[in-house]
This record gives sequence, structure tokens and C-alpha cells, in this order.
Amino acid sequence: MGRSLRLLIVDDNEDDARLAVNQLEESGFCVTWSRVQSGEEFDAALQSGPWDAVISEHTAPKYDSLVAVKTVREFDAGLPFILVSGSIGEEAAVAALKAGVSDYVTKTNLARLPHVVERELREAEIRKSHERTRRILDQERRQLLSLFDSLNHIVYVVDPATYEVLYANQFVKSLIGRDPVGGLCYEEFQQFDIPCDFCPNENVLRLNNGSYEWEYHNWYLDKDFVASDRIIRWTDGRDVKFHIGLDVTARKKAEQELRRSELRNRALIEQSPIGIAIVQNEMCVYANPTLLKFLRAQSHEEVCGHSVFDALVPEHRDSARSFLDAILSGEQSEVSLQCRGFRKSGEELDMEIWPRQITLNGGAALLLFVADTTETKRLWGQLVQAQKMEALGTLAGGVAHDFNNLLTIVTGYCELMVAEQALPDNVRGDLQTIIQAGRSGAELVQRLLAFSRNAESKPRPVNLNLQVMNLKRLLARTLPKMIDIEVNLADGLAMVHADPTQIDQVLMNLAVNAKDAMPDGGKLTITIENTHLEAQCFWMHPEIKPGKYVQISVADTGVGMDKATLEHMFEPFFSTKGTGKGTGLGLSMVYGIVQQHQGHITCSSEPGKGTKFEIYLPVPEEPTFEAGEQSDEPTTLRGTETILIVDDEEPVRDLGQRILARAGYTVLAAPNGQQGLEIYRDRKAEIALVILDLVMPGMGGKECLAELLACDPSARVLIASGLLTDRQTKGGLESSAVGFITKPFEINTLLRSVRAALDAALPKDSPS
Repeated sequence: MGRSLRLLIVDDNEDDARLAVNQLEESGFCVTWSRVQSGEEFDAALQSGPWDAVISEHTAPKYDSLVAVKTVREFDAGLPFILVSGSIGEEAAVAALKAGVSDYVTKTNLARLPHVVERELREAEIRKSHERTRRILDQERRQLLSLFDSLNHIVYVVDPATYEVLYANQFVKSLIGRDPVGGLCYEEFQQFDIPCDFCPNENVLRLNNGSYEWEYHNWYLDKDFVASDRIIRWTDGRDVKFHIGLDVTARKKAEQELRRSELRNRALIEQSPIGIAIVQNEMCVYANPTLLKFLRAQSHEEVCGHSVFDALVPEHRDSARSFLDAILSGEQSEVSLQCRGFRKSGEELDMEIWPRQITLNGGAALLLFVADTTETKRLWGQLVQAQKMEALGTLAGGVAHDFNNLLTIVTGYCELMVAEQALPDNVRGDLQTIIQAGRSGAELVQRLLAFSRNAESKPRPVNLNLQVMNLKRLLARTLPKMIDIEVNLADGLAMVHADPTQIDQVLMNLAVNAKDAMPDGGKLTITIENTHLEAQCFWMHPEIKPGKYVQISVADTGVGMDKATLEHMFEPFFSTKGTGKGTGLGLSMVYGIVQQHQGHITCSSEPGKGTKFEIYLPVPEEPTFEAGEQSDEPTTLRGTETILIVDDEEPVRDLGQRILARAGYTVLAAPNGQQGLEIYRDRKAEIALVILDLVMPGMGGKECLAELLACDPSARVLIASGLLTDRQTKGGLESSAVGFITKPFEINTLLRSVRAALDAALPKDSPS
């Protein structure tokens, strides 16, 4: 098929118009066209476009072609407009081209028309591309200028040849009280009559593409600036100077005062929120109160008179000495140093130090600005830990899917063997043991899924006071009697939207961990209270929304945990209980369930001082109740329908075939989504149900489901997966499918699900 062409023709002769269209179609165009004769028709047709080109008779009796081209240019300046005339003189042709006609073709040479159209379409596309590029560049320019206007730095552009100010940001305008654009830089910024004698234009031009760093004093503003100038290309093609300046007036004055007197600005320094020290010959000769506070020192004597390197951990001393020596010798630029040191209590702290070389009593010295970054690094570690937990959750979900497929095979085949009547009792018992182990494995997978936040939950409005009181009765029978259980409930407690079973799992796991931490007895305290979280409470966790929460605190008086254990306690399979005493999934499941409820969990603990978990569950503005799931139990587990199984695991397909065939069904099987579609298209009249695996290589289950419904909107599909997806995704699948079954499944579970799917009504969006 040739290139499509939407063509608007202005001609009173339909035969002539058809000749032009035929010529274009013979050359390979697929033409969609409309012919008009008058100005009113032309205006209406132009608006009803879009059109790729306009062809007009030069001497149309009801409409002047020059009026038509003017209308086109006002409507779309880039739309090709071609004259086709029986005869047009040179003078008229020139006038038409000046008026905006793209080209003209004589009716005696219509063979030229396709070439003209092809060329004009190509040039029109080039013009559109240029216009798009221009708009993008213009948008980027406006964005860049907006960024410059947001800076509290001087930013302007000057023509170094004429000193004309071409651009100034909002900070410059507010600083000098007017818009300097169009004026001369030395007049606008310095109030001089001639160019400044310290003007850096020659140096900047000499550097070509380099950046020229310099400092200057603005006499008009009485301010000092550190500036960076470079040559850039302006929009009109000329080379201009781009200037960005930082106001360093305060810093310059501080340096001047320090040169006059080493302690003149003591009051200012001592009130600084940054630790400040003066170091000479490696000895600290001054430390401000903030630095003493950082170091937990009670007096200046504890810090001053000692080597500054004694306050650093041994492994950082050599690198810090080399860095500061380089600053003193001028070999190192004034950048910051990150290191680790000791407080006077022996506790370690993280520091960032900004050194500056000064002169003190005629000798070289260092002025150190010190920030305590211990808390910042701790919060950064929390962020890294949260990202690691997210990655582990993704991994856990993938492992759970594959493991469920394996458990489906193990428990399914064992159930088939147990169903055999002639099986010896000892063999039957062994198989039952394997089946029970498989079910235990499935419970282990559910814990992995809880950690990865893929486990299905059934939330409803819950009063945690009642939930905890019911749990206390269970704990009283479960925990040793030497553990005292105290429950503190809240008056007027808000309802939360939660899965009661999962909340019980969370509290039970925390209680069991507390019991293990108190082998000789102790006290377990569970406290429920209303609270309100502000945005700054969890600023390192932006997913936690400010608002009303119910806080659950679970505290014990046990052995506690060290810092290394705290960093890993929510990770799957991490355990301190030793081999055979735990799976290491208890706290990871707790973490996953809390995250699944859009909540947050924290833990504080020290060796010998017990452990306290705090759980925050959000309070919904309007609690909603989920409708109970009601389904009639199938009256029989057998059937005679034809069922198609689509699963990439051969043992799973074989197991499904054997189970369903024993129940009377005719079973077809496909190893992937593509083959499943092909089988369904060929035999959809006889296939009553498709059992579709959700996770397969190549065409996945979601894509295959969409293709099946596109092929046959009335198709019945039962989704099977070893990984329960989140509620939103599952809800989307169930709105298209007739059911959802999770792996591993028991034989009767599969048969009930199949029978229910066959007997169920089709999804409401499907035709009956």
C-alpha cells in the first residue's frame, strides 16, 4: 500500500480534480480527497482536516487562489499549497509564490505533480520537525531561566565586546533594585562611567571554553563576590560572557577580622551551630562550645593543648594528617574531610571537617569547621536498610513462586498415590508424612510472602483493644508463668483497617521473641494508644503519611540486642537462636505484614536493657467494610467438560491432567501462553475452562488472559499461581477471570475450584 495522502482540492471542475488525483495514485499515493468550489466551502473543509496538502486551480471562478493561500497560511503556515493551472503566466506565478504558494504545476504537465507533492510533503515534515525542536529548545530555555531565577546568586550574561547586559536573574534585579538588561554592565552594577579596571573579559576570552574563577568587590553594593565566568554561545550566535557570583561578604569580613585578632569574633564563633577549632602545629589551641558539646567535653582543657589527631580513630589519623598538611602547604584545595572520632565518653562519632588556612601569631594555622554527622549517617543507613529490605522482599516473592510450584508437584503426586486403595499402610503413612511436610512448607512460603508483601489479606475495621485482650488470654496459656504480661489499653481508641489474623500473627511473633529473650523470666508489656505523626517524625521514610495512627508498643525486659543484630533483624532467615531453633522468618513476616497495612515498625534495644517494638497503623478517615465472600459449594467434584491447562512446568501440567481426568474431565495441555492460545482458537467450541498459570516465560499469564478474552469474550479462565499478587492486581485479574487458585493446592481444592469456575456466572463485562 502506498503512502496515504489527505488532499483538499479547490477546483470548479471535478474532472480536472480527478485527473490530478489519478496522477497521484498512479505514482503510489493512497489519496483521500475532498473538492470545494467556494470560499465558504474551503473554510469549512480546512477546519474539518487535518490535511496533508492543498491543490488549487489558479483561476477558480468562485474563489481566488491568492485568498485561499492567505487563509491556509493563517491556519497552518507549514501546510503545502500547490497551484494547478491550465495556463499561468510568469508574472502571475511570481505573484503567487510571493503570496505563499509552495509551487505550481500546469495541467499540461500533471506528471510533475507527484514529484512536487512528494517534495513539499518532505519539506513540510522538515519544517514541523524544526518547529518541534524550536519549541523544545524554547521550553528548555524557559526552564533554565526559571532555575536561574530561583537561585540566591548573581547570574547575568554580558556581551564582552559591547558590555551590554543581555540577561539578569531575579536575584540581580532585587539586589540592585531595577532590571539592568539593555544597559552597560559597569554602569548598572558598579555605577561607573567607564569599564571597570578589574574587568576579567580578556582573561575569560583567553580561556576560550574554560571557567575563570575570581573574586571582586562591588563598590556600589559594598559587597564581595566569588565569581565564575565563562564564554557561551548566545541565541543569536555571538560569544557572550556568562557570570555567576556568590556573595561572600560575610566570609571576607570574617577573614579580615581574624587577621587583626585571632579571637576578636569569639562571641560569633561560640554561638555557631557548627563546631569550630583553631589548630596550630597539630595542637588544638581553641575549641568553641559547640565542638565541646560534640565531643562531650566538660572544659576547654580537655580538648585544647592536645593533638587534634588523638581525637580520631587510629585508622583515620594518617589520612587526616596528610590532608591537613596539604591544606597548609597549599597543595590541596579547600574541600571537606569526612572522618570518625571519639567523644570523651569513649563513644565514636562521625564528623565532617571544612579546613581553611589562616595566619595566627605570625605562623600558619588551620581554622576547622566541624559538623557532627553521626545522626545523618545513621539515618542514611536506615534508608539503605529500607532499600535492602525492599530488594529482599522482591527476591522472597520470586522464591515463593518457584517453591510453591515444587510443593504443588510433591503434595499433589503424593495425594494421588494415597488415593490408591491397594497401597500398604506403611507406605500410606510415609506419604501422609510427606504431604504434611509439604503443607508445612506451604506455611513457610506464606511467611515469605508476608515479608514480601505479596500475601493476601482480608482487612476490616478492627478495635485493637479487643484484639489485644483476646490475645492476652492466649499468651497467658502459652508463655511461661515466670513472665508477667501487662496490657495497657487506650480509652476512645480509633479503629484501624486491618486483617485481624495477620495482626495476631504480628503480636504473637513479637511475644514469642520476647519469651526467648527472657529465659529466666521478666515482663512483657503491650501498650495501645492513639497518636498523631507529623511529617518530620519520619522524614527519612517519605512513604509514611502524617496523620492519625494507632501505636502498638511491645516491650520486654530481656537480654536485648546489639547494633549489628538490629541492622539485620528484619531480614529473612536471619536468626540468633542457633541451628534448628527457628526459621528466621518471624520478624521478616512481621515487617512485611506491617508494610502491607501501610504502617511502620521501629525497634530500639541495647544489650542487657530489653527490646521495644513500636508499630504504627494508620487510622482511615472513613472505615469501610468488605463484603463477605459468598460462594455456593459445588454439589459434585466431577464433570465431563473439556479443560485446557496452560503451565510452563511439565510436572504441574501432568499432575493437573491426572487429577482432572480421574474426575471425568477431558484435559488438554499447553506448555506456554502462545501454544495455549493456538489450541484455544482451534477448539474453543469444546473448551469449557482454561486453567492459566500467572507466571510463565515468554507470554505471561496476564498477556495470555487478555489475548484469550480478545479471541473469545465469553471464555472461562481460572487463574493459578504460586505467588499471590497485591489486592489491586488480583482484583483486576478476577474481574476478567472466573476464579483464582493458589499453589500448592490439594486435589479436592483444585476440583472444587474447577467445578465452581465452570458453574459460576461469567464476569459482568463478558457477553452472556
